Amino acid sequence: MTDEPWKAEADEDEEDLEIADVQYKTVKDAILFTIDVSPSMLESPPQVQDKKRVKDSAFLASLKCAYELLTQRIIAQPNDLIGVLLHGVDTRKLEAKFGIPDTKEIDELQGCYLLINLGIPSAEDIKKLKLLIENPDEIYQAIIPNSEPVSIANTIFSAAQIFSVRAANFVSRRLFIVTDNDRPHGTDERIKIQATQRAKDLYDLGVTIDLFPLARPDEKFDRSKFYDAKPSDPDAPASISQIARRESDIHGIDLLAYLLSSVRSRITPKRALFSNLSLHIGPGFTISVKGYLIFKRQEPRRTQYVYMGHEPVLVKSDSIKVSGDTHQVVERTPQDKEEEHKAYKFGGDQILFTKKELAEVKHFGEPGITIIGFKNITKETLPVWANIKGATYIYPSEEEYVGSSRVFSALYQKMLKDNKMALVWFIARKNATPQIAAMIPGARKEDDTGTIILPEGLWVCPLPHVDDLRQYPDTVSVSAADQLIDKMRVIVQQLQLPKGQYIPNKYSNPALQHHYRVLQSMALGEDHPEPEDKIIPKYKQIAKRTGAYVQEWAEELEAQQEKWQANSKPAATATKRPAPQKSNGDAIPTRKKSKLVDAGDIDEATIRTAWEKSTLAKLTIPELKSFLSAKGMSTSGKKQELTDRIEEYYETK
Repeated sequence: MTDEPWKAEADEDEEDLEIADVQYKTVKDAILFTIDVSPSMLESPPQVQDKKRVKDSAFLASLKCAYELLTQRIIAQPNDLIGVLLHGVDTRKLEAKFGIPDTKEIDELQGCYLLINLGIPSAEDIKKLKLLIENPDEIYQAIIPNSEPVSIANTIFSAAQIFSVRAANFVSRRLFIVTDNDRPHGTDERIKIQATQRAKDLYDLGVTIDLFPLARPDEKFDRSKFYDAKPSDPDAPASISQIARRESDIHGIDLLAYLLSSVRSRITPKRALFSNLSLHIGPGFTISVKGYLIFKRQEPRRTQYVYMGHEPVLVKSDSIKVSGDTHQVVERTPQDKEEEHKAYKFGGDQILFTKKELAEVKHFGEPGITIIGFKNITKETLPVWANIKGATYIYPSEEEYVGSSRVFSALYQKMLKDNKMALVWFIARKNATPQIAAMIPGARKEDDTGTIILPEGLWVCPLPHVDDLRQYPDTVSVSAADQLIDKMRVIVQQLQLPKGQYIPNKYSNPALQHHYRVLQSMALGEDHPEPEDKIIPKYKQIAKRTGAYVQEWAEELEAQQEKWQANSKPAATATKRPAPQKSNGDAIPTRKKSKLVDAGDIDEATIRTAWEKSTLAKLTIPELKSFLSAKGMSTSGKKQELTDRIEEYYETK
């Protein structure tokens, strides 16, 4: 699972959005994906006996990662700019194959080739990358490292020119560098100083540099040589960010998985749900924070309307006001807008409000987060059912109050250490509905590769009101026998995931991904792909691992049921109720219950054919029960349980 931004389309007069449905403006992003072309990057990984190990070079894996980036980005954020720049490559072969890139407004790219210019990805750009990926032999014929070393300073300078020309006014501009060379300046300290200064200049332009280091088979990537200089070093490239500190050898299938995981973790820039919101810790003690919507359900969204005439044309939307009496367009002047009223029906009458009166009615105070008090985090103070809406992640901001980061960090660490939560009064933005919420500290969580799954910080979780709580229905609890519990524990242990962890972002929405693949195939002129659902349970593997234990549990269940029936008291004999009669004394005819079909009347081949065609649900309940009875299996339960029992029978057979 993953965070997709969405844009507000509310009417200009409507600002009373619920905080759960609040929408925020997207920020356009420009990403330049830079891949180092060196002999070590083009070398295939060492031969191993593991058949699952992919024999891709580091350069080919980087191209696949760039391809995934383009295909995902063109659908998720179609207005973002993406480019691919090859560093340290002999441009003659590439110019002969793909032509000279359009760099009229850019100075000469020394030792660099702009494979895809920074811009909105087109179908031709994706086809170009796909051609290289599907034909690795052509890669090594067209892509040859430059005979002379190319300074990293030239690459950074070229990137600065590309950003200045193609994305001058973008708020978010990022440079991704994929390399296995931890000393790009060689032994020349002059080049190191020059490259460091270029990196600082790029940082001053508002461009962030993200490094993706790759370890060579014979040595690890040492960031301290250039990319991880100490902050006290005046020549340190302060703009270069780092990934996990753990050193590890990455090659083969791990390389591609590492790159995809690292890029996806930083592919979406931080987009604030609200900015510079006041966090009132106490009287006269206020800091500023930003809020982020970390979790959001992804759905297919229509970015633009298209009119399908002789040629598809983008639709420009416009709104007009029409009189309800004359059905004529109402022309409004600025003065008319000020005199407009809104009407609400109440008791058959229309109650009129001016804009100012309506704003006063909806005003509950200035936006902000006010701490009411602190409580221990327990099951009683914060039960599971209190989580009714998505939580908002907040992070300190220095723009409004200097020193907010230090105060926020101290508050977070103290709450995390003492296992405390804060009860807060939360108004996210102007005219938003106020809420009582719990501000909870959350520790950082990482996966095996060091990628951050959940960041550390504070989470604002809205709490339910009294009206949101409902009484549980009355239920009768039945305790299972210890023998059944012990046997079921073994079954559950066999079905547990590796390390007992469920990571949602590893499981994609099959319907959404199929929708994206269909869009991609239509844009690239390919055949429509078949639906692929990777979340379907592996029934055969489940049956293989738990089939015998489930059978033992079923036998134990029948034994416990017989034992319970033998020990239970006999039910009182009920008197037979007389048959209902009509007013004239005649008996009302009753419906006859359907009898079970004899087991011999059911052909096993018919049942098996229905199972193969997934049409067991079309059979009648008597037919299903007769088949189960003939096989010595339980016939209790609803129709879905009966069909599941038959499916399990054939899968384990």
